[in-house]
Amino acid sequence: MSHGVEIFPMQRVDLAKVADLAQQLGYKVSEAELSYRFDSLFEKKDEALFVAKRHHEVLGWVHVQTIPAALIMGARAEVHALVVDEKFRSHGVGRKLLHEAEKWAGQQGFKTIRLRSNVLREEAKKFYLREGYDILKIQNTFEKNLSL
Repeated sequence: MSHGVEIFPMQRVDLAKVADLAQQLGYKVSEAELSYRFDSLFEKKDEALFVAKRHHEVLGWVHVQTIPAALIMGARAEVHALVVDEKFRSHGVGRKLLHEAEKWAGQQGFKTIRLRSNVLREEAKKFYLREGYDILKIQNTFEKNLSL
């Protein structure tokens, strides 16, 4: 199925489908919100946004970025998001996107790349393990609303 699928840098014209795909994974984000964020990310050298297309149709997308060094950890590359349309999962689209993110990270000088995936996404877990990723830890994510 991945035959005929090509990877391209994400463009503004892709954002409607990118928003739809994000919502398939439960991220409530509008095209307008994505458009605003896209503008701030598009020109950055430490971010990369790619889409997988077949016949001009967006089948999936990936966002990879560099994370600056912290006191206890060095700088690293991290896949911030990878989404494939549910109709095209398990057909090699995600693999192509992931390999493009890995290639980009290598071009930035990184020897490793990280990603995070919700523990409820069992199919994603199997996919990443098949692609050679190791589970480093399982953790909680906390959030506090500061506008109250």
